[in-house]
Amino acid sequence: MFKRLILATDLSAASNAVIESMGGLKTLGSEECLLVLALPQESDELIVEFRRDIIDQRLQAQKELLEKLGYQTETRIVTGSGKRELNRIAVEENYALIVAGAEEHSLTSEIFSSSLAYDIVHHAEKPLLILRLEKDPDTGFAAAGEISAENEQPVLFATDFSANSETAFEYLESLVACGFKNIILYHVLDKGKIEPYLEDMLEDFQREDLERLESMKRMLAEKGHAHIEILLHYGRPAMDIVQLAEERRPQLILMGSQGRGFIRELYLGSVSHHVARRASTSVLLIPARREEA
Repeated sequence: MFKRLILATDLSAASNAVIESMGGLKTLGSEECLLVLALPQESDELIVEFRRDIIDQRLQAQKELLEKLGYQTETRIVTGSGKRELNRIAVEENYALIVAGAEEHSLTSEIFSSSLAYDIVHHAEKPLLILRLEKDPDTGFAAAGEISAENEQPVLFATDFSANSETAFEYLESLVACGFKNIILYHVLDKGKIEPYLEDMLEDFQREDLERLESMKRMLAEKGHAHIEILLHYGRPAMDIVQLAEERRPQLILMGSQGRGFIRELYLGSVSHHVARRASTSVLLIPARREEA
């Protein structure tokens, strides 16, 4: 499913925590990892050269951690915008997944890797996995949880039935085929789009959307033996997805990165971007196919 992946690092304790949580991705068929350190274009060349031994030493240490987990690992240092360079490499060299760590967004979450992860969202043409980090009193950071087919916690699939959600659903089918055991299919009817003029049609919308969810459940049942739960809610999609994640503690939220009525100028305010920043769990965002963008 994700045989070749790119992992963003800043050589910090936070990126060490991300690496330590990567073992479960082996259940997705992950085998090869390119560990990328992006240095800003304006980095002082003398300082970089002076610290090169330290940089190389820490990068090698992280490479060895990944190799212990079973990854065939290469390292690369690039200069320039990390978000653009990671996306460029992923596209040009056909990597299946970009991985970056991030804290749940807050006024105090200023670690470099968090900023980079959220910046990549706006440019990613390949699936992006944001691995959620939490503060740890001993190590500084720890992963919120491991993503693995062996993890009993559910995968929360949030759909708005858009074309991009259909693309994301194909990845959900692959997760079930890989052995993921518990799936929640979740759709929120957007109160802001229904009230006040379409409220008399709410029951019709609910019936139609429930049929869609049931159809998706049947399709998943053909891919594996997962327990599949359907949830249909009426409210505010972005907030309700985050709230459900707080209540159910899924190991992963999977969703498309572009929804219905996608307009580039409104991209920053999309549901998926809100979830990526605010959810307390890891988030896998699937971009629209190029012909859909």
